[in-house]
Amino acid sequence: MLENNISKIDFVKIDVEGNELNVLKGALNSIRAGMINMIQFEYNSFWQKSSSTLEAVFDLLRTEKFNFYRLTPWGKIPIKKYSKRIENYKQSNYLAVL
Repeated sequence: MLENNISKIDFVKIDVEGNELNVLKGALNSIRAGMINMIQFEYNSFWQKSSSTLEAVFDLLRTEKFNFYRLTPWGKIPIKKYSKRIENYKQSNYLAVL
């Protein structure tokens, strides 16, 4: 990002079929620097096949002060804290907001 003179990214959408955690780990320096404001990612059965969990994503981004929302047709639902009951591998979209 620095080589292209980009100092801030408002919105990142990640859809890599269960490898979202790897993408986030790769972007960790930019995330820690506060360069990314919002991250949307899909969650589904591919996560289980790749041994990824929402808990790992929540843990990673919570340490960087992100708030989480589940996106629905009726709007965004805040997720105050991680719960095992949401780790169901059913198709969902999440939004992490700095």
